[in-house]
Amino acid sequence: MSLPILLPLATTVLGLFFGGMLLMQWRERRKPYQLVWGLGLLWYGLATGTEYLGNAFGWGEVLYRAWYLLGAIMVAAWLGQGECYLLKTRGFGLLVATGLVLGSLPGLLQGRRLLADGDPLAPAALTIGVVGIAAALLVAAVSRQRPEWLGHVTFGLLALGTLYSLAKIVIVPVDTTVMLHADTGVVHGAGFPEDVRLLTPLFNITGAMALVFGAAYSAWMWWRQRLYPYRVVSNILIAVGAFVPSMTSGLNRFGFTEGFYLGEFVGLALIFIGFLVSIEVFARRPWPFNRQVRARQATT
Repeated sequence: MSLPILLPLATTVLGLFFGGMLLMQWRERRKPYQLVWGLGLLWYGLATGTEYLGNAFGWGEVLYRAWYLLGAIMVAAWLGQGECYLLKTRGFGLLVATGLVLGSLPGLLQGRRLLADGDPLAPAALTIGVVGIAAALLVAAVSRQRPEWLGHVTFGLLALGTLYSLAKIVIVPVDTTVMLHADTGVVHGAGFPEDVRLLTPLFNITGAMALVFGAAYSAWMWWRQRLYPYRVVSNILIAVGAFVPSMTSGLNRFGFTEGFYLGEFVGLALIFIGFLVSIEVFARRPWPFNRQVRARQATT
């Protein structure tokens, strides 16, 4: 079996296992971020599962649509949504709003170009940009006035966006002759119309920024407190793990596909290791360093 088959298969197994672990945590503790992260990791595993099936047995239109919805639309956004439930602060909400603005720019810029060319897709592209800006203004307003509502508001926007993307991806025509890169054979989004591809920056830029900067901010906060160094390490690993597939999937969009499958696996593996290092996994286990942590907690 070649790497384009083995790497997605390994990522699928890890993603489904990891997602299942977080959903089991959610059943015990009922924290919203655990539920959303668990679902995001399931989308991650299912997205790479489509890559395994396509590379091993051949790509078809249905599998290609499923890959785009799960991988290009849902994964980063749902993982970033977990941070919105965890870090309900004014500053973090403004970061999410900034991500939405950046994700809106491709729609606005491309829509302007298409409008100048008389392309019929121009209104759809401009609408994506305008809706993104409106969502950013809403998130910014909520962050300033009611930051405790941040998670619920962003989840509502994410749910609506996901449902719209699902409906759009199901009905639009796709060009299956260009769904694989001509030189490397790696799957990419070129088979979808421009108005569908312009949806992905809204989800991916916002989600990646929330996950990367959220984990980096948590690492910095734990480092300042100097109580739990393993939490610093955990969040650094998560931040780096979130950045790696964001970078390789971004390069994939622009035709640089060589590191796409490897980036997906390495990124998820780093996030998983960061999770294992965290107190969320180890707190209930009777290992020596946990007794030290609990003793320190009891005296603070």
